[in-house]
Amino acid sequence: MFAGYRARGTRGADLVQGEPQVKIHGHSVEVDAQIESLEFLSAHADYLELIQWLGKIPVAPKRCFITHGEPDSAAALQKALQDDPGWVTWSNCRQSLQETIRPAQPAIHS
Repeated sequence: MFAGYRARGTRGADLVQGEPQVKIHGHSVEVDAQIESLEFLSAHADYLELIQWLGKIPVAPKRCFITHGEPDSAAALQKALQDDPGWVTWSNCRQSLQETIRPAQPAIHS
């Protein structure tokens, strides 16, 4: 789920435009996700606005990556989402992405 502006040529813009693969940390990664864009929502909501808005989502996502903000603020948001509503979250994205993504495999032609 993306909120606000994404500059042309960024991973976020590529994902929203439906690219089948993106490059993350030098690896081509197949996109295996439903991508949504909330153009009407600012990318600069404060902590309470985010908690209130996210609390309205009826089904928790499988994973929630906190990719923006100062480390202390990201950690506080991560803790709040883990405590209630009990989401699986990461704020150390470099480590968590390496643990959870798998590089796209080249097609094998016979």
